[in-house]
Amino acid sequence: MTDYVGSLQVEGYAPYKREAQRIVDESDTSCYVIDGVLRWKSTDRVPFDDVLAVFLHIGKVFDLEKSRAARDLDTSAMLEEYRRINANRVMSDEERFEARAAFGEGSTVVDIVTGQRFTV
Repeated sequence: MTDYVGSLQVEGYAPYKREAQRIVDESDTSCYVIDGVLRWKSTDRVPFDDVLAVFLHIGKVFDLEKSRAARDLDTSAMLEEYRRINANRVMSDEERFEARAAFGEGSTVVDIVTGQRFTV
């Protein structure tokens, strides 16, 4: 995990350095910790590992493993809800047109979350 923070020292990583600095600058107001789990205030989601690495690097107090586990649970719940909502979904005309333009007439497109297949 510290490889991300270390990579910020490499020349040519200016955009990443700016983003990491923004995260550091806003760390006191952009997130919160409850029961060791760090979450964004704006979305109530646990940040990805690169952001957690920055927070660890600056000494923010949270439980890395609890945060990762909470993120995994949140993601599983979101995917399950997506599958429930999109069960037996039919492609709209616009989606079918876009898929046909992207993949070609007669191609099969697969929703990787639900496994549903659509022939365009």
